[in-house]
Formats: sequence, structure tokens, C-alpha cells
Amino acid sequence: MIRSFVAVSLPQDVRQALERTALPFKRLGLNARFASPGSMHLTLKFLGDIEPGRVDSLAAQISGAACIHAPFRLTLGTLGVFPGRRRPRVLWRGMRGIVPLLELQRSVSSLLAQEGFEPDKRPYAPHLTLARLRSPRGSQALLEEVERFNEEYEESQAEAFEVTQVNLFQSILKPSGAEYRILSSAPLEGGP
Repeated sequence: MIRSFVAVSLPQDVRQALERTALPFKRLGLNARFASPGSMHLTLKFLGDIEPGRVDSLAAQISGAACIHAPFRLTLGTLGVFPGRRRPRVLWRGMRGIVPLLELQRSVSSLLAQEGFEPDKRPYAPHLTLARLRSPRGSQALLEEVERFNEEYEESQAEAFEVTQVNLFQSILKPSGAEYRILSSAPLEGGP
């Protein structure tokens, strides 16, 4: 079985910007696991375990969804926590300019439903996970740093990038953390 998901890869400069965003939080002494910059991506749909023989048909469906969308630009946004401020478990960075991303995600999800993958019950909330907290230790300091970052955030100075393709990834779980391998890529080819 292949553990898999559909996602947008991030360019190196955006991953470096996310690493810089995480630095002040790493200094807080949180009981957290921080995402490796090289593994950061923008998930569109988690598929779970699939049979290796299904990769080609899934790649075809993803390509069918991607080809009707034009490339678009996203900008890194403000910070937030899941599930909420009372007991934060995940530190994330949001995105700006997400309307085309939401449309792309709906197309991918719709075509994959034809392959038996149920649409997610919760609405799609695009975000980039920076850290997963193992305990509430340091939560107040974390929330204060999130507030400080968001107060200083200026969209005009935030990192932006072009989304030009969608990838089907394999997730290989290792003791050191997950490793991701691209199984197929589908370019965004729609538009005038």
C-alpha cells in the first residue's frame, strides 16, 4: 500500500520564509515538533493508503482537474492555531489570494470522488503547518508571538509564489519524520 495525498509544492524561497517564520517559536521552548522546510507543502486532498496499481488512474483524474485551471499566485498570510486559542495543538500559516486554490481543490476532490474518495466533511481550510504541539507548555507565549506576528504582517511584503502544477505524493513514514516523494505531476493549463 502507498500512503498518499495531493498537494501543491512550495518553491525554495517560500520554504525558507516559513523557516524564518518558525524561528521565534523555536526559541520559546515549546514541547513541539516543527515541520522540516523541505517537507512543507499545501495539501489539497489526503487519500490515505492506496493500491500501487491505482496510481495511474488517480494521476489521470488529478491531471483532468488541473488542466482546466490556469496558474495562479498565492501569498503567505497571517498565523493561526488549531483547534483554537484555549488549547492550541497546531501552529499554521495561512494563505492570501485563495479563491483559485479553493476552486482547484474542489475540482480535485470532485474528480477523486469518482475514484471512491469521499469528499471531506469539513470545509477546506488552506494552511501550512509549521509545528505540532505535544503539550500546552508555553501556550501563552506562543499565542503572544502569533499576535505580534499578525500585528506586524503586511501583505505587500509577504512572500508570494506561482502555483503551476499539482502533485500526487507518496508519504513514507520514518522515525525521523515523514519523507515525501512525487508520484506524478499535473500542470495547470487552463485559462485564455
